[in-house]
Amino acid sequence: MVGALWGEHPRHPQALDWVVRARQGSVEAFIAQHALAETFAVLTGLPISPRLQPVSVRQAIEDLLGYVSVVPLAPGDYRSCINELAMNAVSGRAIYDYLHLWAAEAAGVDCIATLNAKDFLRFCHGRSIRVVPV
Repeated sequence: MVGALWGEHPRHPQALDWVVRARQGSVEAFIAQHALAETFAVLTGLPISPRLQPVSVRQAIEDLLGYVSVVPLAPGDYRSCINELAMNAVSGRAIYDYLHLWAAEAAGVDCIATLNAKDFLRFCHGRSIRVVPV
């Protein structure tokens, strides 16, 4: 979402294409609930001048929610993710990618479109979700 919402992102056109397709209804798009906070944090914290204003970022996210469905995760989902990562000796920020994958599975999607394909590919073995690099 960061690439789609921030016009100066190096891959903005590719990321925005997915958002446009969702707006037009040619794809059904989902976002993990926690990704709303991640997107807000990243966009309002970018080391750029002038900084993106929180009210503008909030509006961009609100607009997005007009055609992107939010997938909530329950406390048990977080516990399951943490357990699976711990059992596989995966640490650090990988939890956030894994939560996105978990939400995608909960929504029944067939692919994850991402600027960070490598980060998701390591978790998709044996799953029916394809990773589509943007």
